[in-house]
Amino acid sequence: MPEALLSLRGVEAAYGPVAVLHGIDIDVGADEVVCLLGGNAAGKTTTMKTIIGVQPTTAGTLTYDGTEITGMSPPDIVGRGIAIVPEGRRIFPRLSVQENLDLGAYDRTDGRAAIHADLEKIFGLFPRLAERRTQQGGTLSGGEQQMLAIGRALMARPRLLLMDEPSMGLAPALVDQVFEIIADIHASGTAIFLVEQNARMALEVASRGYVLQQGRVVVEGTSAELLASDAIAEAYLGGH
Repeated sequence: MPEALLSLRGVEAAYGPVAVLHGIDIDVGADEVVCLLGGNAAGKTTTMKTIIGVQPTTAGTLTYDGTEITGMSPPDIVGRGIAIVPEGRRIFPRLSVQENLDLGAYDRTDGRAAIHADLEKIFGLFPRLAERRTQQGGTLSGGEQQMLAIGRALMARPRLLLMDEPSMGLAPALVDQVFEIIADIHASGTAIFLVEQNARMALEVASRGYVLQQGRVVVEGTSAELLASDAIAEAYLGGH
C-alpha cells in the first residue's frame, strides 16, 4: 500500500453511552481512492465525522500528512487540506450557486484571482452550475445539488476529499456521471475516501476498500479481492 496520507488507528467514537466505532484502523494513500462499505448503522458516516472533527473520538488517533489531527476543530482540519461532501449535500438553499461555491473557499489565503480561477474550473467541470450560477441552491435538482456540494468541497483545494454517499437519491444516469466525476477528481491528483451505498461502483473506482459491521472493520482488501469475495458479493453486491 502507498504511504498513508490519512491514518486511523484504534479509533473509537460514541454518542453518549452508545459506542459506535470500536477501534477501527483505516489508511488512505495520497494517490488512492479508498471506499468504506457497510450496512445501515454500521458507523460509516460516524467515521467521516471523526475525520473532519465534527464527532469527537473517545480513543485512538487520527494522523494526516504526518501530523496528528485528533481533537482538532473542523476549520483547522479543513485548513490542512481535507474537505467533505457530506451525506445529504447540505448546501445553503437560499444562497446562489456561486455564493455556495465561494463559501467553499472561505479559509483560503491565496487571493481572489486564484479563487476565481478555481471557480471557473468548477464551472468547466459542471457546466450545468455555470448556467445556474445566480440561481438559489435550493431550487436545483437533486443531481445539480450534488454537483454543487462536490464543487463547494473542491473550492477548498483539498488534498483529501471525503465523500459520504454521493450517489444517494440520484437517477441511474446521474450516478454514472457522479462516478465519472470522482474518477476525474482523482486523476487530477486528489486522494478520495468514499462512503457509498452502491458497493459495486465504489469498488470499480477505488483501489482498496474496507467493510464495517457494527463499528468494526471486518474485511479489508484490494477492490479486486473484495469484488471476487463470495461473502462480500452476497452481502453487498447482490451475489455473483
